[in-house]
Amino acid sequence: MNDPQAIPARTKGEILGIDDAGNALMKWDNGRSLSLAIEVDKFHVLQLENNRKLIGQAVDGNRNLRSIEDVADFIIHHGQYGDIEIVTEYHTPFMKTQGIYISSIADTEYRDELQKILTPMQNEIEMQNSSSDDEVPEEEADMDISQI
Repeated sequence: MNDPQAIPARTKGEILGIDDAGNALMKWDNGRSLSLAIEVDKFHVLQLENNRKLIGQAVDGNRNLRSIEDVADFIIHHGQYGDIEIVTEYHTPFMKTQGIYISSIADTEYRDELQKILTPMQNEIEMQNSSSDDEVPEEEADMDISQI
């Protein structure tokens, strides 16, 4: 930051909005509110801490996602019908899936926490699908081979 009283390195902050000049209006953890010049200042984006909002986008509509459990449920429910995308509240891409499986994600720490919830759900779906594939309809099971 080019400011005589710059925000110290490694200080976390929340983007409240973007002004007309393209600067991020910030609320810093140290109580300051100095804007971030996105094109000039050096910064690192941390994704989804506590109550930050993500938006799940699927073929049948969008949904606000407020927790990691919401994200997992959204992936499992909507991912069975197609690929989904999850974006931040500022519409920045956060995650994409291929069905119920994550294909890309912006935050690996978040991915690790999400996988703890998502993997058992994926395993359950796989077991349901494999057991339904293994089931032979009753009329086929009782069919006399001479009828073929």
